[in-house]
Amino acid sequence: SLSLHPSHISCYFLCSCLSSPRAEQARDLVPKGNLCEVSFDALERDPIATLGHIYKTLGWDTFEQTLPDYRSYCSSLRGYRKNDFDSLSPEQKLFVQHHFREYFEAFGYDTDPVH
Repeated sequence: SLSLHPSHISCYFLCSCLSSPRAEQARDLVPKGNLCEVSFDALERDPIATLGHIYKTLGWDTFEQTLPDYRSYCSSLRGYRKNDFDSLSPEQKLFVQHHFREYFEAFGYDTDPVH
């Protein structure tokens, strides 16, 4: 199993909270150096390097210790097929676009909800 540092739980919690409608206000409350935002594309493209970036940004010094666990977990995902959201209705796409537009723009994703 992955060995989790207590701050990793906080990181997950922050990721969840920062996708709320009050994300901008929440970001202002996070002390400098305690927030690292990455795109899903970066995580998907190179998960190990992205995790290393997160650890470095947050000042966590346990990356080398957890690296074997992360490599093992990433290897277990080979062949995984991510969800396909082509079946979302135009209304559902508008909802997602409305609530997450700032993230789409910040990370360079297409903001056209019905393409």
